Amino acid sequence: MNPEIASHYVQTWLTAATLLDLPLLHVQADGVTPVIHPGAHPRLRCSQPLIDAIKDINATIIADWNGPRVVEGIAYLIYRRRPEGSPDPLYIGIANSANKQGTNHSVLWNIRGARFCDSYKSNGHVDCLSRSLLEGYAGYAPWVAELFGPAAFAVGPDAPRLLQSVYVHIERWDTAAHRVLPITPDAPLYVEEMLRLWALKQAGFGAQLLNRDGN
Repeated sequence: MNPEIASHYVQTWLTAATLLDLPLLHVQADGVTPVIHPGAHPRLRCSQPLIDAIKDINATIIADWNGPRVVEGIAYLIYRRRPEGSPDPLYIGIANSANKQGTNHSVLWNIRGARFCDSYKSNGHVDCLSRSLLEGYAGYAPWVAELFGPAAFAVGPDAPRLLQSVYVHIERWDTAAHRVLPITPDAPLYVEEMLRLWALKQAGFGAQLLNRDGN
């Protein structure tokens, strides 16, 4: 796809999605992201608005699972904002309502907060980011460098400070969801994830995305 056309589709999608600006992390007035439970299992904390939003979406998905089942899951975007206000994408993700076999409700909603749980070893984004920043887990080292700066590991965990506010936009995936390409109005959730990644890379955002291994 032509980069100019891809950029048009991406910007149209971001505008249509009406980004909610839910902060990823709890941040104090001085900009410090406090470490909770210091000691053996220190970690950062999800922001309260994000926790509240996940609770609401969780209730919606559980109700849908027990009812008509029109919500396939959620699609989400982790991003920052540029000085003029436009969103600057960092990560594209999804979480399905069903498990991989499609037979039961996914444990992502039961115990992991759909990738936005800060409990220790929940495998959520905030937990993995915390373990990289505070315990040396290598998997999220690119997240630490991008969100806190290359020197974050050397500075230490006492007062981590984000370089810039980081937000999450979450959209439940049903027939009203905003597809990135208008030519794929019926794309299932897993296909949409790949299309968003492809469109963003074609539009020039590839180098800054924190997605690895194709997802």
